[in-house]
Amino acid sequence: MRMPFLDHRLVELVFSLPYTYKLRNGFTKALIRDALHDIMPYSIVWRKSKMGFASPIIQWMQRDQKSNGLKEWFLDIVHSKDFLECQLVQNPKKIKDLTIKICNQEENNYSVGEQVWCGINPYLWQKSLLFAKI
Repeated sequence: MRMPFLDHRLVELVFSLPYTYKLRNGFTKALIRDALHDIMPYSIVWRKSKMGFASPIIQWMQRDQKSNGLKEWFLDIVHSKDFLECQLVQNPKKIKDLTIKICNQEENNYSVGEQVWCGINPYLWQKSLLFAKI
């Protein structure tokens, strides 16, 4: 559901709308809720709790490329000198150790996989922004 909302034209429009279109009576996304209240069940449109989904991060990290996994990709990153010296990464050694444990199937906890992903992301952002400047 997120991708359509990332179009820059839509983002610019939403930023230009009054605050009450976005937040009203304790509900976020007021405009979307108003638009959908006639076609979706009331219990879904007006719920306040977030209903996200968990990505299969652990499976991706434990499967090799032949099995549509990203094991090698994760291991290449955490073993790279650039990653280990990246000033944006908090405790790269810990992220490396956790990544290795997951990839070797010694750790299967989703929250640990999420921790690895969040730990690697500053490095990925740095690399993508530096690459974009070249």
